Amino acid sequence: MNKNLVLIIFNLAVVHAYGQFNQKKFGPVPSSDTTRYQPPKIKPAEFPKGMIALFKFINKKMRYPKEAKKANIKGKVFVQFVIDTTGMIKKESIKVVGSLCESCDREAIRVIQKMPRWIPAIDLDRNKKIEYPYTVPIFFL
Repeated sequence: MNKNLVLIIFNLAVVHAYGQFNQKKFGPVPSSDTTRYQPPKIKPAEFPKGMIALFKFINKKMRYPKEAKKANIKGKVFVQFVIDTTGMIKKESIKVVGSLCESCDREAIRVIQKMPRWIPAIDLDRNKKIEYPYTVPIFFL
């Protein structure tokens, strides 16, 4: 008798729970995806004529520091900067986020400061030019 009572109570609880979420009666249960924050759609900033042109520019302007070459220092420096709404690099935003050595870091910053105007990023939701952070690796090989 005790087992039967437990089964009846369990079945009633399941039926009650199903009734509360019955999609025919109450509609579909909203997905959690619909309540998440949706970031704006952004077209990233672009170097004129693309990524290949960016690395050609870097290779053309870069001078391997003598002390780094003498010490046989090889690797890459990661430089981060912000491209403003006019496509210019904000000089105060330039910083090394992945260092190799002091002389290579200085050279990487110098090359970034020489860059021409970029094509600015666009917030596609608002159709508006926006500032855009960018990180570039500069190779010393």
